[in-house]
Amino acid sequence: MLIDGGWSFFQRALAAYDLPLDAEFAERTLFSARLGAIHYLGYTLNQGGNPSRDLLHVRRVFGLE
Repeated sequence: MLIDGGWSFFQRALAAYDLPLDAEFAERTLFSARLGAIHYLGYTLNQGGNPSRDLLHVRRVFGLE
């Protein structure tokens, strides 16, 4: 969700549901999304693929877009 929609989309999605979440949930989710985006970028580069989509995801989860 964070990789494709960005931080604001994630916050809107959380606000749409009344779920009991601990205070660190968003921070853990952001960390996981960042790690996943970097992993997919590395995998794509290792396989010789086109990294443009993965670079977009990395930029998005690090707030560079």
